[in-house]
Amino acid sequence: MFGGARKILAIDRAICAAPDYLEQYGTPKHPNELRSHALLTYGFLLTGNQWKLTGPDGDHWVQPEWTLCAEVLRDAAIAGRGVALLPTFIAGDALREGALQRFPFQNLTISSSGRGNGDVDEVTAKALNWLLKKFGAL
Repeated sequence: MFGGARKILAIDRAICAAPDYLEQYGTPKHPNELRSHALLTYGFLLTGNQWKLTGPDGDHWVQPEWTLCAEVLRDAAIAGRGVALLPTFIAGDALREGALQRFPFQNLTISSSGRGNGDVDEVTAKALNWLLKKFGAL
């Protein structure tokens, strides 16, 4: 078995919103300030329908309102519907073009995740081991 959580690779994610949204509702300066904003989240996070933001003052858990697929989530954020947590491979063009502005709270990582006992099934373990052999821990 492939026990416990293991870092496979880092995926850069951006907490971001449209400039118009930020002009209307203000730019959060601290993760706790996100609680007063309309939050949009991707439906397949390992943390479930929550954001875990870690900084020098510890962990901050935030509960988003909307759960959407990444592309729809990006488009909703661009349309000014709220603050989104998006992988930069989805939000990259919008960030570069200025349609979204990034908050520098943290980067997240993809980890393997078991069933609560630290183990994953054999097929998943083989896939994770193959990924680690092929690419190494990035």
